[in-house]
Amino acid sequence: MTIPASTVPAVKAFLAAAIATQVADTTVAVSNGEPPPQNVALDTIFVGDVHRDLLPGAVVGSGGAGWLEERYTVFVTTQVYRGDADAVTADTRAYLLAFAVEAAVRNDPSLGGLVQEARPVSSVEYTEWVPPIQTTRSAGRGVGAKSRVVKITTGVLCQVLI
Repeated sequence: MTIPASTVPAVKAFLAAAIATQVADTTVAVSNGEPPPQNVALDTIFVGDVHRDLLPGAVVGSGGAGWLEERYTVFVTTQVYRGDADAVTADTRAYLLAFAVEAAVRNDPSLGGLVQEARPVSSVEYTEWVPPIQTTRSAGRGVGAKSRVVKITTGVLCQVLI
């Protein structure tokens, strides 16, 4: 009996590619698995953690294909760094990128046929004030005494029978 593998690795790779296509901005670093280093870009999106549940897909089954429902949430974090006190600009940019994550999922809710259904289900914003960092993109821009980092983590719920 062949038991299907989890769809998580393929879904994470698909999401990273779909988000990069949706954003279509070379100043945004998109990655799968871990955030890009802070010195790479001021705006980053990374496909990260997964919370996964397995539920019986059939009351009576052999344990083979289609017996389990794999349901998981992939957490995609958008991070915007701004070297000044302009909170509105940082927040606006962070939400525009978070909406691009949602749009990438809504454009193809099957995620390339990998799942039966995917949809954005949650969003949480975190804001930090940090000492300035020197990035390849901020060099010479007069970074201030404190810098704003806005992180928005979007949960993408995926469901598939395996």
